[in-house]
Amino acid sequence: MHIYKPTLIIDELDTVLEKDPEFFGILNSGHSREAGKVFRVLGDDHDLRMFITYGAKAYGMIGDPPAAFATRTLPITLDPKCVEDNLEGLSG
Repeated sequence: MHIYKPTLIIDELDTVLEKDPEFFGILNSGHSREAGKVFRVLGDDHDLRMFITYGAKAYGMIGDPPAAFATRTLPITLDPKCVEDNLEGLSG
């Protein structure tokens, strides 16, 4: 986000948050330009560096996002295909 300002796309966010809860704080910080930064200590010299986290993010996950995160998202709910759904003529 800091250098190239991409759109960040994360799949299976629920499993990522289980393994690294700090990642949620980084994602959550990027909802506004003012708050969209994190500080990290790097290297053997313990240099303090700021990283920009503000930017577009899309994620997929099973279940509901944490409440603080949900207020900053636009949900798109996907439902499984039903037996009666006609998909003839669609190619994949």
